Amino acid sequence: MFNCLYKTILNGEKHITSRSPTPIHKLGFLQNPSLSWKYFVSSTSSQQPIAVSYLINSFGFTPEAALSASKYVDFETPEKADAVIKFLKNHGFSQTQISNLVRRQPRLLRCNPEKTLLPKMEFFSSKGIPSPDLAKMFSGFPALFKRSLEKQIIPSFDLFKSLLQSEDKTLQAFRRYSGMFTNYLETHVVPNINTLRESGMPESIIISILQKQPRAFRVNPVQFRETVEKVKEMGFNPSTMKFAKAVYAVRSMSKSTWERKLNVYKKWGWTEDEVSMAFRNQPWCMTVSEEKLTRVMDFLVNKMELSYGAYLECTACSDGYKKEQQKVYGFLLF
Repeated sequence: MFNCLYKTILNGEKHITSRSPTPIHKLGFLQNPSLSWKYFVSSTSSQQPIAVSYLINSFGFTPEAALSASKYVDFETPEKADAVIKFLKNHGFSQTQISNLVRRQPRLLRCNPEKTLLPKMEFFSSKGIPSPDLAKMFSGFPALFKRSLEKQIIPSFDLFKSLLQSEDKTLQAFRRYSGMFTNYLETHVVPNINTLRESGMPESIIISILQKQPRAFRVNPVQFRETVEKVKEMGFNPSTMKFAKAVYAVRSMSKSTWERKLNVYKKWGWTEDEVSMAFRNQPWCMTVSEEKLTRVMDFLVNKMELSYGAYLECTACSDGYKKEQQKVYGFLLF
């Protein structure tokens, strides 16, 4: 019961947020990259550097942000920047994606797109990733354009492929987190995988986590090892997926946050031992926010009148709990 209740808790109210760029007026330059550099000179009466005016008028930068970024993209004429923008548009990048790229990696405006950008896109395209997906992934992690194809991207891809034992799984992991092809692979991912192996976790579970949640391994190896040891001390069996969920849950919050969530359960009459038992039964119970946890507990205790024992009767909902499960899910949609 507890397992299903908390699965619906997590699945019923998931908010996916993303950083949005500062509002872009019209992105006129993106629509017409042939505008002459004289436009940028005449657009400001304060004799701003060409790059500053370019960033303000083309991408909606604030004067302060444009001035800060201009030290990376200083130029006298915008021809090279125009070529980069044209290249990205021709390869399926939207105006918003181009703006995100420039905001996060302004140096890209100075590169030769045929030499710096194209080879990396061609590599992933050769693996079967379509242009829209490539645009989404590169705009989500523009630092990937800065990586050396021969020295980092290809070796990282091959290493990931050897870990996942499949090119398809490697591509799936890349789609989920395009930042995995960085120096973190050797300094963080591999050591953390070895820690899980040493703990007794089966290779099949490690592969599943690496494929579905590659970002989970991008943590300090020392801290990761400490978390694994702590979860083992809690009584979890390393050979189960529940162990992996517990590692994620413990690692995802500070000690103070854990204590605050523990106190929420205590306010509803649970003892610390009961919370520990619930966590061993379903680790996700500690990953929801305190606010959501309070609302759900109020619903389950006051509306559904469920006792603590009902939460732990089974780890999977039986037919007798389906109606209650639907009620919980419906409640969590609002």
